[in-house]
Amino acid sequence: MSSTPEDQFRAKTAFMKTWRPNNPPSTQDKLNLYALHNQSVSGDAPDKDDPDASAADKAKLSAWRSKRGMKQSEAMAQYVVECDRQIQLYGTKDGKEKKKSIQRSISEQNSKGRF
Repeated sequence: MSSTPEDQFRAKTAFMKTWRPNNPPSTQDKLNLYALHNQSVSGDAPDKDDPDASAADKAKLSAWRSKRGMKQSEAMAQYVVECDRQIQLYGTKDGKEKKKSIQRSISEQNSKGRF
């Protein structure tokens, strides 16, 4: 049984919360993941700017707005692909243990019929 884009998105989001890269991702890569995640869960970014927003918050909003019009299901799929790209690019600290954890998670999902 194949998993849905939503299932893959949820699994990847959970993984990324614990991911510890060997090398820090670039600001642009962080913003891209932020934008794809927000587009996935909230849809299009708001039009209104907060005049008191920090430079970092303005950058996040700008990145999110760059995904405007993208369907949430497409954003989910792109989020998964982008996460995989960044994991490959930046590596993972203690990669062996993380790989075992991922394999356990996939096995658990398979046993529940989610993959």
